[in-house]
Amino acid sequence: MKDRKIQPIIKNVYRKTIKAVKKTAKLILIAGLTFSASAAVISAGREIYEEKNTENLIVDLDFGLVSFVLKNKDSRSAIEIYQDVIKAGLNVEGLKEVYKNAGSMTIEQKKEFLSKFTKEISEAAGIRISKVVFENPKNYEFLGHYIGGNLGFIAFSKNEIHINEKILEYSNLIRSLEVCFHEVIHAVENINIQTNKNVDNLNTYLHNGALLYADHVYFSNFYEITTFLLTGKFKSQLKEKFSRHDLDYEYYETDIILSDWLSEVVKNDMQYHKQDENYYYNFTVKQIIDLGLKNNYEYRNIKFNEEILENSYTYDVINYAVPSYFLNVNYKDFQLGNANFNSLNLQKETQVLKVCIESYNSKQPITRQMAKQTIAPQMAKVMAIVRYDAESYNGEDVKKSFDLVQNNLGLIKESTVEFYRLNQIDDINIKQENNTETNTVYSTEEEGLVY
Repeated sequence: MKDRKIQPIIKNVYRKTIKAVKKTAKLILIAGLTFSASAAVISAGREIYEEKNTENLIVDLDFGLVSFVLKNKDSRSAIEIYQDVIKAGLNVEGLKEVYKNAGSMTIEQKKEFLSKFTKEISEAAGIRISKVVFENPKNYEFLGHYIGGNLGFIAFSKNEIHINEKILEYSNLIRSLEVCFHEVIHAVENINIQTNKNVDNLNTYLHNGALLYADHVYFSNFYEITTFLLTGKFKSQLKEKFSRHDLDYEYYETDIILSDWLSEVVKNDMQYHKQDENYYYNFTVKQIIDLGLKNNYEYRNIKFNEEILENSYTYDVINYAVPSYFLNVNYKDFQLGNANFNSLNLQKETQVLKVCIESYNSKQPITRQMAKQTIAPQMAKVMAIVRYDAESYNGEDVKKSFDLVQNNLGLIKESTVEFYRLNQIDDINIKQENNTETNTVYSTEEEGLVY
């Protein structure tokens, strides 16, 4: 979980992959991690008993230090598992009170609730997390971590997650819930998803391998991509359930995650393929996503094509967690914050733009200066609605809004027009006609151009 004011990294510490070895090596590995033969026998007996007498989905052999998955009996798909995890997380007893009044809870009460929350969402995924370890921030640099790994032929786990006690001091518990959920998803992927016979579109070697072809390597790793997106999905539904604000939480929670990831993809590709940043501005969000995934495939010399990508486990999670209307938004529009077009109203935003333009022509210096800072961003907002959501409005209203922008581009410097993509009209399905009788057009002297 990345905190912008803290050195990022939540790590799935032992997510390294190696080639499968012979069965004898596997036995040596297990034996080497066993505290004692007698403990192993007792543990094995317990697991055999539980498999025959309980409804455990994941059968694992617990050696004390770590456990090894012996059998996965889960019949759900990956997305069905995640749906159940989120549902469980939203319905933990006492969550509403914690969400609203965590500031009045003691540290011990917070720890108790987070332990219960973690146990219940883990159980919903069919896995076993034995405890949450709360780390002293004086000697712990992460926000949280999970220890476990999948070597292709065997999955192991320490069956616990760790989180930084510092985040328990926040005025609410949302950040702590987010970190716990994030780490549990790492565990779910390792223990269930990657051993689940129903999930046959996940390349374990690719998914668990660290990104190495560039300098910016956190968000672009496959296991962080899926975990961040699923955590964002949970957090958006959490806020939608308990907050009263009329906001599109799915947009606001996913926007931050995607923005970090897409920016990293672009930085990596600039380094990898020696491109200029402007090269990416006409890509859609989906094209940037595909570019980052494609680079990951190709760097590891793994067969890649669009069909493989579209049918991958990673894309299953993307299609589940990312609002579909994001995918066709232009990358530049997305970075400008205009991907929430379906939460805006064209008539209202057009009226705001009219006021900005009229204020720009005001004789009052302060009013004029304020308008200079708002005209171009407001034009970009109106154009985003026109570009991506025109079908939601009357065609005449759409054309008036479009013409208001296009007929007043003379107020803005050419470089600013290009920066906000205000001259990119080829992908807008509007019959373009000059109509000076119905559209207000302002002229300006060169020194009055808006930057």
